[in-house]
Order: sequence, then structure tokens, then C-alpha cells
Amino acid sequence: MNKQIIYNIMKKNISNFLNRFTVFILCFLVSVIIIMPNNDLIAQHRHGGHPGGHPGGPHHMHHPPMHHGPHVHFGFGPHVFMHPGPRWHPIGFFITTIAVTAIVVSVVNKNNEKEQYKYDDGTYYKESTQDGQKGYVAVPAPIGARVPILPDDNTEINGDDGSKYYYYASTFYIQDGDEYVVVQPPVGATVPYVPDDAQKKKVNDVEYYVYNGIYYQAKSSNGDVVYEVVEHP
Repeated sequence: MNKQIIYNIMKKNISNFLNRFTVFILCFLVSVIIIMPNNDLIAQHRHGGHPGGHPGGPHHMHHPPMHHGPHVHFGFGPHVFMHPGPRWHPIGFFITTIAVTAIVVSVVNKNNEKEQYKYDDGTYYKESTQDGQKGYVAVPAPIGARVPILPDDNTEINGDDGSKYYYYASTFYIQDGDEYVVVQPPVGATVPYVPDDAQKKKVNDVEYYVYNGIYYQAKSSNGDVVYEVVEHP
């Protein structure tokens, strides 16, 4: 085999190799171009970000505080709580919109006037305007209000009279048929928590926790701290 033939064979092989290598490089570059944006989107999704927003940050940064048993927690959604237990908007908290699941509750007040509330997941609201913005403010549960359902994490309480009560967000209910009725706090009933912003108050050297006009006294029960509803001192 002469040198010219060998040269031509080598040249052809080198040319084929270079062509294949070039195709490989091009395919690799195309793959990188396609995959990188997707990975960026995936990373944003994992961290709660979104295109054009704040990468790595949550979609909703400003959620209202939720009372959680005897503590207040902030979270990015209704199920993002590190500890189990009740959670609700504290009295006085203002929101601009209310959930579509909220229902209208009508109650006749002491002046024999009908008042309307919005009820959603254990919290009662009334229409309000703050800083020129219309919305709803969380208010104490009105005595006599009837609702069809309570939050799942309500607590069953046995009163001194043997009656069964349901306790949630410092509100007491009794069951009447298919409804739950807000009632006056039963003196002597013991509950597992009081709201975090319950005020400590001393009367005649006796310490009380006061929330929404209800007086509680802390005591020990089987190694746990519980709170008993007591008469106003």
C-alpha cells in the first residue's frame, strides 16, 4: 500500500472523527441550553420562588399571625406549622379578604338587634374599614351564634354539671342537634391552653389569666399545666 492511499485513509478517518465530535459538542451545548432554565425553574419551585419574582423566596411572604395554642406562629400556609394544635386569627386582626368558605352568622344582640358576622374556621369577623381600606376584623365569638361545624382540633371539655362543651380559641360551645352554639364560659371547666395574649392579672395576690373578659387560673393536672375558668374576682 503506497503512502498516498494510507494518507487518504487517515484523512478520511480523522474527518469522520472530527464530524462526530462536532455533532457531539453541538448536542451537548443544546442540552445545556435547554436543561439549565428548567433546573432554574425547579430550584425556584422547591424554594417557593417564581419567574420574574424573588428567586428562592416564598410566593406569599406576608401571612397574618395565627394564634397557636399558647403561642403565636407565622407560616406560609394553613398547614405549615411546626407544632400541632389550634390556630386562629387573634381578636382585632384585620384582613382585606375573607375565604370563600366563610359563612354568614346572624345573632340577636342585647338591644334585640340582629347583627351579622362572618365565620370561618373557628374565627368570627365583622366588616370593618382601616386606613380607608374595607375588610374584616376578627372579633370575640358572639354568645348565641350557631355554626354547623367546628375546627377539627377543638377540645372536648366536661363541665362541673356533667355537660359536654367544645373549646376552641377561648370560645365555648355546646352541641344542639347538627349545630354548635356559642355559650358563656362554664365556671369550673378546665382547658388545656389560653391564648398567648391573655393578660396576667393579680387580684389579692392571686394570679389570673384574662382573655376577652374570661378569667382563668393556672393549675397542675397530672404533671401538665391547665387553666380553670373561674368567677370574676
